[in-house]
Amino acid sequence: MSEAPDGWVIQEWRALARRPLILGLPFGAAGTLLILSAFLGVIAGFLIAAAILFLSLWTIGAAITRYDPWAWELFLGMIRVPGTLRAS
Repeated sequence: MSEAPDGWVIQEWRALARRPLILGLPFGAAGTLLILSAFLGVIAGFLIAAAILFLSLWTIGAAITRYDPWAWELFLGMIRVPGTLRAS
């Protein structure tokens, strides 16, 4: 393998675009989905609704991640919460 030119920090590799996934989702999204489904199923008592919510969000989320591995970071970056909420 040849040496990298001066000034290069890292060479481009396909493996850099991959990320660790759980259920086809990033760690934060998978954890949120599991906690939300568990709360809905166990605490609220809606087991069928929890199963449907889990399967539908998991399928949509895994499809988004398969299409673009970094889409979740882009979606989270688009959320804007104002510093002060006023009711006037």
